[in-house]
Amino acid sequence: MSEPSSHHQLDFEDDDYDDSFENTDLIDQALLQPNIKAQTPHAAAAAHQSSSSSAAAAPSSQQSLPRLSTSSLNPAHLLNQYNASHSSAPWTLAFYQPYFNVTTRQVLQRILRAFMGPLKWDFFSVLKCESDTSDLELDVETPNESEASPSASQKSHADLWGPFWITFATALVLIIASNTIDLMNYANLDDAKETWTNDFTTVTLGIGVLYSYGFVMALLLWMFTKFLEVRLSLLDTMCLYGYSNAVAIPFYALCIAFSSIDLVRWFCVGVAFVWSALFLCVNTAMKLNTELRGTFRVYIAPIVGVMFAAHMCMGFFVKLYFLW
Repeated sequence: MSEPSSHHQLDFEDDDYDDSFENTDLIDQALLQPNIKAQTPHAAAAAHQSSSSSAAAAPSSQQSLPRLSTSSLNPAHLLNQYNASHSSAPWTLAFYQPYFNVTTRQVLQRILRAFMGPLKWDFFSVLKCESDTSDLELDVETPNESEASPSASQKSHADLWGPFWITFATALVLIIASNTIDLMNYANLDDAKETWTNDFTTVTLGIGVLYSYGFVMALLLWMFTKFLEVRLSLLDTMCLYGYSNAVAIPFYALCIAFSSIDLVRWFCVGVAFVWSALFLCVNTAMKLNTELRGTFRVYIAPIVGVMFAAHMCMGFFVKLYFLW
């Protein structure tokens, strides 16, 4: 009978112990409540001040954020950014892509200037014409880029597409004319003991000579103009010499038609090289006359004279080796 009473007594003591802890918590909360109430105005003021400062800083943060446009998500714009970041390497095709970005209208206009020869001396001005391929253009001009880059009237749009293929076409027609003349000379022989065969050395030599001559002369002209501080790039001079080859194509075709008449061949080669030399010299002289000032103009005559003499030597070589 004593054990149950002791058990109940222990339970009663435990309950009293728990109630004492609950009373202690209530006393602590009562003691802390005035401090909380005293701090509430300061906390409210601080919260109000922080909210007002965040509201004031919101417009400035919105102004500092860049405005996103739909053009930044354009696939063409993203492709242009990728090509711009990977186009600095000379062994990539993207590095040479701008030099072949030319329209048919531009190529025909520059070929026409070459056929006009000395009658039109604005070839370098024609190179400054803007491209009319705005619908195919992937470049997106930034505001700072328009201020740093030169204006459209001062920027050259010279290409390598025309000089490359025009020189190749000139070499091809010259090789055909050379082999045709060789065949006609063989047919006129009465005591021909060997069968006629194509001379494939004219193919490699013709292509190599025309490309080498155009590049070397363009490089020398650019070096002289660089020394004289003339605003003329290597691409401009290569474009000048490349398009000058277009004049010789119809005259080489006439050499094929009159392959049996040597006098006609002399006339065709002479007219082709004299006319293209005048095209080179007149356009170069007008460019130098515009850029040079004072005593530097005395260099115009020697430069133009060397260009004319070198072109005449090239004409004699073509006639005596290929069209003999």
